[in-house]
Amino acid sequence: MATALDTHLGRYLLENARIERDALEEAVQAQVVHGGALDTLLLELDLVDEGTLSEALQNAWQTQGVTADDREHPDPGAVARIPKRMALTMAVCPFRADETGLHVMCSAPLDRELLKELSMMVSAVLIPHVVPEVRLREALAHAYGVGLQERYASLLHRLDGKASQAAAAPAPSAAQD
Repeated sequence: MATALDTHLGRYLLENARIERDALEEAVQAQVVHGGALDTLLLELDLVDEGTLSEALQNAWQTQGVTADDREHPDPGAVARIPKRMALTMAVCPFRADETGLHVMCSAPLDRELLKELSMMVSAVLIPHVVPEVRLREALAHAYGVGLQERYASLLHRLDGKASQAAAAPAPSAAQD
């Protein structure tokens, strides 16, 4: 099954000069050939960095971001509210419950109708947080103990390696007069 094109994300990236039209078209063509979410292809092709992409997804879909801690250590009480099979099938990962509802990570394109149906099934208001598909897969692995497909494991390794390299890079020294 082909993943739907995320026109909200593409439009946001173009309108906010985060990507060139040719680069976006390259990613869309790769999506048609290889499948997957547009955001995954943008990262795999190194057309945008993860921070820019995460910000674009949040703005394009009008949701708030999540922290690495949210992805890596979801609240077990929140996870228990959505059965594993349902979470994996619907591609949503609960990570926190509070007075506003059950916060769930999902990837783009955001399917608000599906979330309404799921909300009724679990008797909770669901608050969506759109994240890159690879980070949703990572969160599901942590929450439900499922393995990652090689594609996502490889991309996570590359992304986390870049983050480690950036953190380890020495700060530029002030110029001496």
